[in-house]
Amino acid sequence: MGGLVHKAAVTGFARTLESLLSAGVPILEVLEITSETVGNWVMEKAVLDVQTRVKAGESMYVPMGDRAIFPGMVTQMVAVGEETGAVDIMLQKVRRVL
Repeated sequence: MGGLVHKAAVTGFARTLESLLSAGVPILEVLEITSETVGNWVMEKAVLDVQTRVKAGESMYVPMGDRAIFPGMVTQMVAVGEETGAVDIMLQKVRRVL
């Protein structure tokens, strides 16, 4: 994926995920909606993989770390957010640095 397209896909992912989590939508539903609205088929497949693995009991950052589309910094920020219960706040920070 080109640099600008990649950055736009990751930013869209972070924005949608953050907005829905802030609104109190359950994580599996958030991932479903995000996959449908991200507007990039590579990102859509990656988000659906994350959803499948979260449904199986994994933390969200683990499958994200297995996909090259998610920059390491984004995966690490999500990991911190999951540990602290503030994924939405960490995603706001992600959007600011992208």
